[in-house]
Amino acid sequence: MPTLAEQESSALRGFPSIPAQIPAARLMALPQIVSKAIPAVSVLTTGASPYSLFTVTGLVLAQVYAITGAALASTSNTGTLAVGISGNTACYLAQSTVNGTNFPAANTVWAGDSSPTLLGEVLTAGALTGVLQGPTPIIATIATNSLTTGSITFYCFYYPISPDGAVTAA
Repeated sequence: MPTLAEQESSALRGFPSIPAQIPAARLMALPQIVSKAIPAVSVLTTGASPYSLFTVTGLVLAQVYAITGAALASTSNTGTLAVGISGNTACYLAQSTVNGTNFPAANTVWAGDSSPTLLGEVLTAGALTGVLQGPTPIIATIATNSLTTGSITFYCFYYPISPDGAVTAA
């Protein structure tokens, strides 16, 4: 059991049982999280689609989810939004219509399915997860009509698999 001093000196807050003397190479397998805030979703247009959210290098196991800062709206309430990679544009977050029913308020959680919900969502075993080999960007695909108002933050929770495995905000 590490001493209190070892726990306090650990750079990994939230993991107090991991002593600070563990080599950095062995910490590679700990989960990481990176976020991409979009304070004005009016940048998410059909003309700008696909919109790069995250850049992946090396090999990672990744999950993506999003939380709104304000309700989302789209032109004629028919715009759609999905998150994935080129060739599988909805592999992380299924295509969802931005119509006032989905993404209705601040703190709407979008995690895997096409029905963003308020405040929380139950995840299934396979929801949101994929193994990526970089360089592969994680993208938002905007179809039908552009988004017009609201804000959203995307989160990528990932485990590096290869020594150079990393995800950064695009």
